[in-house]
Amino acid sequence: MHFLPHVDWRRGLEWLSSSAGLIVAAAAVAGIWFMSTGPSALVRVPDFSGMRADVAEAFAGGSGLHTKDVRVVHGGPAGTVVLQTPKTGTYLRRGSVVTLAITTGARQVVVPQVASMPLDQARDVLTKAGLGVGAVIFRDNPEREPGRVVTTTPKAGARVDQGTAVNLEVPLPPH
Repeated sequence: MHFLPHVDWRRGLEWLSSSAGLIVAAAAVAGIWFMSTGPSALVRVPDFSGMRADVAEAFAGGSGLHTKDVRVVHGGPAGTVVLQTPKTGTYLRRGSVVTLAITTGARQVVVPQVASMPLDQARDVLTKAGLGVGAVIFRDNPEREPGRVVTTTPKAGARVDQGTAVNLEVPLPPH
């Protein structure tokens, strides 16, 4: 006669059902970990604005993203990020590309000589040079002809970003 050991199937099922919760929980934790660190995990796009291009590229790489640089003529220090696509806070899959607009700096223009010109003519010359007209400062200056520009800030001949506002000093008429 062949004897089989006595097996209490109910105890085995109890053990299996009590362990099933732990097994499911462990599988869920593993799944979440894989989704957050795996190759297809979602990452939040950082704010690259104002960073130097090389720093932004390294920062993106640390986040699992790649960068594509596009050079643009824009204000701000040359070689820095001025725009990005997609925008900050967007979620992307690891390995996705963020396009960074890197400024070459604003186009430089020379402040023209407008001293001794009538105010309206000086405004026109500055506008045609790609500059703005800033404050017009009227001062008492009896030695100069009223209504004609005496000086500018920045000074004539200075190289500035296109669009820079130039302040004009103009003598007041005598009292």
